[in-house]
Amino acid sequence: MIPETQYYEPKGNIESQIIKCIWKLSDDHADERTELILPKGTAEIIFNFSNHVIYQSSLNNIGITLPDSFINGINLKPFKLIKKGRQEFLGIQLNDIGLKLLFDIPANDFNNKVYESALIDRTLNSMASELHSKTNFGDQVQTILKWIRKRVSNLEGHKYQERLYTLQNACQIKDVKVADLSKKCFLSDRQMHRFCLEWFGMNPATYLKYQKYLCALKLVHKTQNTLTQVGTQAGYYDQSHFMTEFKSFANISPKNYKQAIKGIPGHIFL
Repeated sequence: MIPETQYYEPKGNIESQIIKCIWKLSDDHADERTELILPKGTAEIIFNFSNHVIYQSSLNNIGITLPDSFINGINLKPFKLIKKGRQEFLGIQLNDIGLKLLFDIPANDFNNKVYESALIDRTLNSMASELHSKTNFGDQVQTILKWIRKRVSNLEGHKYQERLYTLQNACQIKDVKVADLSKKCFLSDRQMHRFCLEWFGMNPATYLKYQKYLCALKLVHKTQNTLTQVGTQAGYYDQSHFMTEFKSFANISPKNYKQAIKGIPGHIFL
């Protein structure tokens, strides 16, 4: 079976601040397959209507059976999915501040982890049942959007909105330093450290490195540029620095990733 994918990209102001996209994947393979997923800078709420699927973190190599509905936090290391038979996933890919906005739980509590939805928010279980009863992707999207709008009805007046925008925009500036971020947000270094852990899941220095890695991952996947050009474009000061930092998140070199890419960015089939 050729994998079937469907996507919805947010249009409304509230939903676009929380989600990058809603996606659906259907696939079926008689043989067992292993999929390596590199850190991609997003957390996800996923509804799993599949056969038996094993999640294995590269941090401990312990495999767990994925629950029917779960939250996968921001990953700073790769993980594997071991799949066989029918797979059907419906996912909400969140922006980096989405976890904190939706659940008011520090983002770093979710890092490199999978949590069964009921442990975080019981309304996700009832929504999973509703989504399972619908077969049309458009209807499923509307169900999810209704839940999001109800969950976060007004972001315009959020007390940290301006600071979050300032920080996100400042991180796009080449060669920006942690001290620069603190000044722009009128925070001490300690306050900035705590703020970034809570909202982005990592300290400011790691967050800046992570943004460069994500930029490089995207460039390697989508351009025909040489790795030297990619490293420069992503903001690394030399090739050695690029190789070392990329591998610190992906566990593989940019060269090996370039040789293995196929289809979805950050996904490698073993």
